[in-house]
Amino acid sequence: MGNCLPKQKPDEDRKRVPQPNPSLKNNTTPSSDYSNQTSYTDLRQLQKDAFEHNISKPKIDTLSVIRIQKIVRGFLARKRYRRSRNCIVQIQSIFRGFVKRCWYYQLKESTILLQALTRKRLLRKRYVKLRIGCIKLQSRWKSIIQRREYKKLKSSVLKLQAFWRSVRARREYIKKRNSVIKIQTRVRRWLCRRRYLKLKMCKPRALEILKTEESYVTKLNLIDKMYRKELESKPAHYGIT
Repeated sequence: MGNCLPKQKPDEDRKRVPQPNPSLKNNTTPSSDYSNQTSYTDLRQLQKDAFEHNISKPKIDTLSVIRIQKIVRGFLARKRYRRSRNCIVQIQSIFRGFVKRCWYYQLKESTILLQALTRKRLLRKRYVKLRIGCIKLQSRWKSIIQRREYKKLKSSVLKLQAFWRSVRARREYIKKRNSVIKIQTRVRRWLCRRRYLKLKMCKPRALEILKTEESYVTKLNLIDKMYRKELESKPAHYGIT
């Protein structure tokens, strides 16, 4: 396209190229697509500048072509830029999403690990408390059961001891009683023998005493009879009426 244009001196072209209007710069803001209206306004502005600077028609054509090339190249460059920018943004978003996802997974794993450790610690504390309470309850209940069994065993042992002691005391009492009875029988037998021997030795004396007593009694009976006869024969003499 540049080869079809008429050749001109570069110095003259540089001298005669109109400077861009600042109002045009302010008006031409970069957008996603250049419409026909913006290109038309640029061409009109270019014609005005050429008319003001007395530029020939071929120069105006070359300037318009250069301007159009500039606009098209800018549009293509912007398009490439936007495409590359969109690709870069998409790659950045994918990479950032991957990084954030990795960070999220790491944070999630660490949070889950911390939660597991915290729950484990809390459950262990609760288990230890529950275990201590269960052990205390078991110890108290076992102590109650052992006390009951001990009391039952003690009462049964005491009953057995009392029964056995009563049996043993009864046996000892029977033995002592039998021995005492034997001693008493022997002592009484000895005393009876002694009395019998004494009586056996005192028999002639007793017979003599018995004879004297009989003679004394007979004599008293005779005296009594004689006194009664005298009383019956002489009652007035003795004052008996």
